[in-house]
Parts: sequence; C-alpha cells; structure tokens
Amino acid sequence: MSIEQDAARYIDGAVKTVNARDWDGYGALFSTDVAMRFPGAIDGGVNGRVARVAFVQGIIRAFPDGRIARVRVFGAGEWGCCQFEFAGTNTGPLGNPDGTDTPATGRTAAFPYCVVARFEDGLIVEFDEYFDRLEMLGQLGLA
Repeated sequence: MSIEQDAARYIDGAVKTVNARDWDGYGALFSTDVAMRFPGAIDGGVNGRVARVAFVQGIIRAFPDGRIARVRVFGAGEWGCCQFEFAGTNTGPLGNPDGTDTPATGRTAAFPYCVVARFEDGLIVEFDEYFDRLEMLGQLGLA
C-alpha cells in the first residue's frame, strides 16, 4: 500500500470513527505506542493509543456535537499529511493543559487542523498535530 493510500485510509477512518464516537475503531488507526505532539501538550507530547483516544474524547466532551470532515490528504515516503475541518458547539467543559477545566461558553467553533503522520504497516506510529488554538479560543470568546 502506498503512503497516499495509508493516509487516505487514516483520514477516512478518523472521520468515520470520530463522528460515530467509535473509540475502539479510532484507536485501531494507531500503533499501541504511537508518539504524538500537539499544541498545548505538556513536555511536547504524549505516547500511546490510549492517550490519543483520551485526548480526542476530551475534545468531544467539550464539543459533544463536534464533527470532523476531510479536506485533503497527500504523502511522500513514509509520511502523510491529512487536513481536517472541525466544527462544534462548546457545551461541555474545555480541558486545559494544566488539568483544569474552563466552563462551556455555548459558542460554536470551526477551524482547520492538520496531522502529519509517519506510517508503518498501515498504522500511525508517530505524528504531529497542528491547529490554531488562539483561533479556537477567540471563537469561543476566551481570547
């Protein structure tokens, strides 16, 4: 399978499983010891499939109606780039990097985010996730 096929399978699988709240299916897209880096991560990132699923569940806790959509995907070598669009209403507590929660604002947010991932045997083993945290907080009236 080519990297473009791996990345396309990931982005389509992520859209399907996150939108269906199928956490086992979502977790199956990652290696058990996946290495992740993303905005706001303490010490730059976390490791493991369980931690990745918990991170996304935290976002959905804050945006229970949150949905993701595929924008584009491409790749080279063992790396793929997957761009998504997220949209949802903040009706649940928003988790902060320090472990505290910010109360729900009731406002909607819509923003793009991108995952740059390294694949092995069709699974993501390492990735960086990018999104404009300030844009999201501004839409929620928190910045």
